[in-house]
Amino acid sequence: MKTSESTSRDNSHVSSNSMLPGSAEKSSLAKPSQSLSGPAQRAYGIIKDGRGPNSPWIRVHLEPGDITMLKERLEEEDLWGYVRDKIRFDYDRETRTIVFRLPSTVHEIFTGQVVREIESQLKRISEDESRPNIAAIAGSIVCEWSADIYVYGPNRDHKSSMHSPDASFMLQGAGYPCIVVETSYSQKEKDLPCLADDYIVGSLGNIKVVIGLDIEFEGSKKATVSVWHSVTVLSTHTQLTTFPILTHSEVEFEDDETPYLYAKKTMDDILFRNSDGSPVSPSNAALRLPFSTFLPSGTALSADVALSITFTTLLSFVEYAERM
Repeated sequence: MKTSESTSRDNSHVSSNSMLPGSAEKSSLAKPSQSLSGPAQRAYGIIKDGRGPNSPWIRVHLEPGDITMLKERLEEEDLWGYVRDKIRFDYDRETRTIVFRLPSTVHEIFTGQVVREIESQLKRISEDESRPNIAAIAGSIVCEWSADIYVYGPNRDHKSSMHSPDASFMLQGAGYPCIVVETSYSQKEKDLPCLADDYIVGSLGNIKVVIGLDIEFEGSKKATVSVWHSVTVLSTHTQLTTFPILTHSEVEFEDDETPYLYAKKTMDDILFRNSDGSPVSPSNAALRLPFSTFLPSGTALSADVALSITFTTLLSFVEYAERM
């Protein structure tokens, strides 16, 4: 099992060292600073302060030109490295909306614990000499931290959105990760269904699983896990061969045997800690990930192996993060 926090790849789907969409490379010639628009100035303030106005989840409407000037200002003040390292963001070209996600220390530590557990189980599989084919593949699965993922928009003619997930797992050399992990809080949790749909449908099903781990930001100690899987449904007539892009709320099919791709929620906000902080019964409940979900579609490998993280283990990770 290999881990990389800044692996570069020569493809247009995933990049951990890319610019915000719409921005341009910094010129080697010094240029005077340009005045930022009101929305860009607000985004600049959020980044410089390292926090938002009473929220770790801030939306700002920015035109492509605003983003270019914002990035240039951040580079001038040596803040761009901080943005790439500490702030998650999503950008939708269609709506001209950028969402800044400012994860708390608790959320970052918790995500790290979950990722390390998955890595540990993949390492054990990679060392299993009784399954050499599976072991070799397990050793080539890479964890990416906050790698940018570019996905298609509704018309599938260009990649119109970019997301920076908390973590993702992909087979080395693949164009997309197969599993995405997002750790959320109350405000972000409301956006997770659309985010999961964007990952799965926008990647044309290459992203097979989205895991949403929700920890309440303040007050309640409730913690839940949700999972979305890539699902294709066929209608009845053989005419079209394209994959219409659907949102999670628009799964309606024409009678033409078109294959429709959508994100199916297979675990729906399942509690692993109650609002008072007590563990959820039964304690043997678990987040289960078949090994096949880590592999790109079409991989010729039959594996009855699965990774599993019990809810008791997830609870221990949250408690550890809160103590740190």
